[in-house]
Amino acid sequence: MAAVHDKQTIAATGYESQVGAAFKDLDQRNFIRRLWQKDATLWSKNPAEQKTITNALGWLTIADAMAGQAKELASFADEVREAGFRDVVLLGMGGSSQSADLFAATFPSAPGYPKLHVLDSTVPDTIRAVDRNIDITRTLFVVASKTGGTIETQSHCAAFFERVKAKSVNRAGSNFVAITDPGTHLASFAEANYFRRVFLTPPDIIGCYAVMSYFGLVPAAIAGIDVVRLEKLAGTMMHSCGADVPPQENPGVMLGLALGEAARGGCRRGGRPD
Repeated sequence: MAAVHDKQTIAATGYESQVGAAFKDLDQRNFIRRLWQKDATLWSKNPAEQKTITNALGWLTIADAMAGQAKELASFADEVREAGFRDVVLLGMGGSSQSADLFAATFPSAPGYPKLHVLDSTVPDTIRAVDRNIDITRTLFVVASKTGGTIETQSHCAAFFERVKAKSVNRAGSNFVAITDPGTHLASFAEANYFRRVFLTPPDIIGCYAVMSYFGLVPAAIAGIDVVRLEKLAGTMMHSCGADVPPQENPGVMLGLALGEAARGGCRRGGRPD
C-alpha cells in the first residue's frame, strides 16, 4: 500500500544540530526500511536477543491486522450494552492494563455504555474502592494477561469470579471476557468456564505496545469509543510512518529523534536540562 502522509515539522529548539545529525545517521543505515523489515540487528548482535526482539515487533503492523476486527468489536460492545452491564472492570497488570488505563483516563464512556474501570493494583483499599462503585452482577470483568499466568490478575479473576458465581442467577462466565495469547492457562480457564468471549492476541505483541491490539481495543469498544474510526486513524498514521517515507517527513521518526536527542542532551520532564 502506498504511503499516505501529511507534511509535518517538529521544533527541537537548542537541539537542531543533534537532530540533523541523527537524521543523516538514519539515512546512512537505512534504518526505517530495516525497521519495517523487523531487522533485529538494529538493536543487537546477540542471536538470542535478536530472536526476542523479532518476536516483539508486531506493533508495527497491528493497525492493519486489526482492520477487519474493528466492526466486530463495535458489535460486541453493543451486545454488552444490550445485556445491561453498567460497568466494565479491566483486570490486568503492567502492559496488559496500560492501554485501558489510557482510554479510561482520556475518554468518558459514551452515553448508554458501561463505565470503564481499571484494576491494576493489589492494594486492598484500591480493590475495595472499585468494589464499592460497582454492582457485581451488572459488571463485565475483562481479564487481560499476555502470558495468562500473571499471579495478581489470576487472583483478581478468581476472587471476582467466585463473588459473581455466588450472587448471579446466570452462569458466572457470562460476566467475564479474557484477553490473552493463544494456548495460555487463562485461555483454557476462560473456555472451561464459558466466558462471554475470549480474544486471542498475536504472540508478537507485548503489553507496552498493545494499544491497537485487543488489549486496547476491547475495553475501548465496550466503553463506547468509536474503534472503527480509531483504527482508521491509526492505519493512516502507520502508513505515514512507513518504510518509504523519508526520515524528515516521517512523524514517528521525527518525534523519536527529537525526544531521544533531547534526552541525550540532558533534557528531562519539564523541558529543562538536569
